[in-house]
Amino acid sequence: MKRQNRREQDSPGIEMTPMIDVVFQLLIFFIFAIQPMDILGHLDAMRPMPPDEPPDIVVEPLTILIDSRDRIFVNDRHRSFAQLNHFLGKMASLDADQHIVLTCDRQSRHGQLMRVLDTCAEVGLGQINITTM
Repeated sequence: MKRQNRREQDSPGIEMTPMIDVVFQLLIFFIFAIQPMDILGHLDAMRPMPPDEPPDIVVEPLTILIDSRDRIFVNDRHRSFAQLNHFLGKMASLDADQHIVLTCDRQSRHGQLMRVLDTCAEVGLGQINITTM
């Protein structure tokens, strides 16, 4: 019995302290040795140059408002749906890139918004920002 206890006590063990020291030394080495690439310095992005002269005419966006009673206002003037359709057709023929700010009241019907958006799509106006008040 005594011999078996001696064999169990004499079994070699693995010392963890030197292994942990080596891991920390390697970690410190790699932290200081690795130099990250400067990603922003190597980006090849072409940005357009600003124009030399500011534009002569600044075009304000067209504002369309649908109020809580589903009335349509274009630049603060009340319009019927037929008048809106005709007006947007004229605007599209003058400038198809015309910006439109479409503001809807929370109480307005969704169908009225869809009619205005469909009209804009039919005449070819696609630069539309939709907001809710």
